[in-house]
Amino acid sequence: MAEKKKTETTLPGNPEALKGRLGELREKIRKMRFDAAAGQLDDTSQIKKSRRELARVLTALGKKS
Repeated sequence: MAEKKKTETTLPGNPEALKGRLGELREKIRKMRFDAAAGQLDDTSQIKKSRRELARVLTALGKKS
């Protein structure tokens, strides 16, 4: 059975940068959801990827605080 490979994310180390990234991701997800509802989003899997990245940032913020 093949081993699962952990993906390394390069998140900024300081909480201020993480909070900035958090706002960017939330806005990006909001825009993609509106585009998807209007039928203008080509790759709907980007919403899922962005949500996962948002969760990673939130997790990193929880560990740093």
